[in-house]
Amino acid sequence: MSAKIKRIKLDNIGSIELLNASFEKHSFKKHFHEEFCFGVVSSGQLDFNYRGQKVSAKRGLINLCNPGEIHDGFSSKGWAYKMFYVNPKLMAHLSSIISGRINDIPFFKEGVIYDDDLALKLNNLNDIMFNEESFTIEKEELFIEVASLFIKKHADSFIPYEKLTSSKELIIKSIEYINDNLQYDITVSNLSEMANLSLYYYIRVFKKEVGLTPKDYLIQQRIKKAKELILEKYPLSHVALMSGFYDQSHMLKYFKSYVGLNPSNF
Repeated sequence: MSAKIKRIKLDNIGSIELLNASFEKHSFKKHFHEEFCFGVVSSGQLDFNYRGQKVSAKRGLINLCNPGEIHDGFSSKGWAYKMFYVNPKLMAHLSSIISGRINDIPFFKEGVIYDDDLALKLNNLNDIMFNEESFTIEKEELFIEVASLFIKKHADSFIPYEKLTSSKELIIKSIEYINDNLQYDITVSNLSEMANLSLYYYIRVFKKEVGLTPKDYLIQQRIKKAKELILEKYPLSHVALMSGFYDQSHMLKYFKSYVGLNPSNF
């Protein structure tokens, strides 16, 4: 895999992370984001499975995923894109103003959007937000303007924010246990035993509620924990063990697969 990546994070008006990246040969395994993610493909073609369909985002098209939506990413041609990862609470604030309903987030049905004007605005917004010479207030106001336009033009409906975290009680307890014990050896047999369900039935129920198998969810949470520890400047060897990986090389394998770059480059 060959990749070039730039990443920044802005917290002034709400958590917004920007990612500019290009990939020659890479594929992302199935995963989900806790944030809204949307952006514009600047070259090549990004293919991904989203909401039961395989879709393709070519140069100039907008690609997006709602929070919690399972998707992957791959391409035989390689691709580059400029992405935004936005906290649902910020999108809820904007959408509630637009819809006149409190604490709702927008829902986007399609994973690829054809809108040349909005794509151009997103490109321009991305450039300005990466520009260190741009005033913060300029970045804030332009983001609100463009994100609000995005919601107005393309949101299919508005969903109460609380629904994103709803799940059956047994699975909620499993998720809490996994999140609290990432550094330990967690097995699906133990999880099913704690839930008092048969192994096969537990996996089916977990996947139905979460969208991922227990294994895939555990790996994604370990990657998330590793990212947090890396940003806190822990040594990578410590990060690996504290996140539940066997060692640094074991973490490297999964980190590259899920994030698209080495932990040392994150």
